[in-house]
Amino acid sequence: GVLLAARAAAVDVLRRLAADSHGRLSGGRERLDLAYEPRLSPEGAAEPPPADPSAAAEALAEALRRARRREIRAGMSLVGPHRDDVRFLLDGHEAGPYASRGQKRTAALSLRLAEAGYLELRLGEAPVLLLDDVLSELDAPRAHAVLGVTERADQAMITTTDLDGFDREFLSRATLLRVEAGTVTAAAPPGTGGGDGAA
Repeated sequence: GVLLAARAAAVDVLRRLAADSHGRLSGGRERLDLAYEPRLSPEGAAEPPPADPSAAAEALAEALRRARRREIRAGMSLVGPHRDDVRFLLDGHEAGPYASRGQKRTAALSLRLAEAGYLELRLGEAPVLLLDDVLSELDAPRAHAVLGVTERADQAMITTTDLDGFDREFLSRATLLRVEAGTVTAAAPPGTGGGDGAA
């Protein structure tokens, strides 16, 4: 019960933070929403999260009682926190089947930024953002917004195989490192005569 209630509270905070991040990354063109869906029935139907730990514990105990025979036949547990899910909605529609690849990447990045914000709220210290090939599949306005967000972070590390998506001004303020055959070397921004290092 405590786990279900804590997850519901955490997703509520992440939901607000992710919506804010997504609005910035999409230029206000899209609205991202998250919905926490505990699985408290053997049929796998999503239910609204219980309001408090004792209500959650009661709901889980009842779900386990109802599912007992079915779980024995299946040889596995069919209800409980390990079956919970979080749904992503873009402008009120299920993101999975309907969103473009760029929209999905933006939603995933929005969630990462929300997680960083959540950790900062909980710990009082901003985490280091680690972003792997973050600009691929993003259009130019979204890529520009992502770079703006990373510049506001205390520390961010971005990997890429291609610096073309990064504007020169951003690259001039970044520390560029090239990783090749397991060796890390300093790299100069493109167009400065020092090669075309990868960040």
